[in-house]
Amino acid sequence: MLSFFFFGTLMDPDLRDLVVGRPVLEECVRKAFLPNTRRVAIRGQSYPIVVPDAGNRVEGHLVRDLDETAAARLGYYEGDEFNAELRDIELPTENYTKAWVFLTNPDLSLTSGKWRLGDWQRQFKRESLCQARSAMAEIDTLELDGLKADWRNASA
Repeated sequence: MLSFFFFGTLMDPDLRDLVVGRPVLEECVRKAFLPNTRRVAIRGQSYPIVVPDAGNRVEGHLVRDLDETAAARLGYYEGDEFNAELRDIELPTENYTKAWVFLTNPDLSLTSGKWRLGDWQRQFKRESLCQARSAMAEIDTLELDGLKADWRNASA
């Protein structure tokens, strides 16, 4: 089973469950932090990225016990812009665990300040759910099988 850290729109349970393809049990979701980063909005987009920032940390959700199918669906949803990286995630107890995080190389000229989940939920959630529903319906079985194999290798 795989663990993921979400710091943006996938912290929303409705979007996360839609993308994963099933409801995620609440006991599998914990508050956690991505060290030495800060979350920023991207100009013209409704989602954030994280950028390096020594001494700061981004609060998000650690989601445990996802299988290769869920991981493949997440990778499909994130697309080519984001790459999954295995990172140290800080728990509220100050212990660390490893989890996959979807990151991109930031072009800081495109950032536009802070991003907040509540603002996204009020302004963009409805439209984002419609777009995600459509996008996730397009994933075909062969593509999903290939993506699952990649995650099977990553979790070995």
